[in-house]
Amino acid sequence: MSYVTNTTDWLSDSITSQAKSLIATFYELADSKVEDAGDRLATEVFSNQATFISPSGTFNGTAEISKCREGAWSSVTSRRHSISKGFAATQRMGTSSKTELVLLGSVHMELVNGKSFDSPFAAHIIMGSSTQRLTEPRIDFLEVFSVSDQFSDRRFIGHILMHFPGGKITASGDSEYGIGILVIGSSAAGDLRYMIDVAGRLG
Repeated sequence: MSYVTNTTDWLSDSITSQAKSLIATFYELADSKVEDAGDRLATEVFSNQATFISPSGTFNGTAEISKCREGAWSSVTSRRHSISKGFAATQRMGTSSKTELVLLGSVHMELVNGKSFDSPFAAHIIMGSSTQRLTEPRIDFLEVFSVSDQFSDRRFIGHILMHFPGGKITASGDSEYGIGILVIGSSAAGDLRYMIDVAGRLG
């Protein structure tokens, strides 16, 4: 089992083993210094028309995502991500399906100046199949929410508002990061609105 997910609490039954493996691969490549990490992310993790929003920028499609690791090690000597919790809802459309996930975790980073720190983060992921004929999941959308130095009290991680057409998510929380999770009602069509306010204190 990957170091990324070996202690993860998966709180939704709809998260398949393939999805868990793909998530682990994404973070393993993000933590790796191999020269082809960007190319592998673009071809093995993301779909052809995917959008990847990271603290370093927004990347659309295979060509841009393949370059997303350029400069990733200019101020960092090592990264190690771990996922603590995963939530999901799945929308089925005929023979295909889309899974929308929220991940909560932390990353340990060591910097070129000799300093190191652990930072909490959240990620919003939309996952589908790689092609109509293949069943392997691919990430269609991924946005990362992480601590920003612009917040002087160092408490803000991110705010996510997602729309889940169908399915059911149970409200939960995490006292360590001060995370509150709220399900907001449902319509006659079974639509759910799932809002996560994330606040973590680094000390």
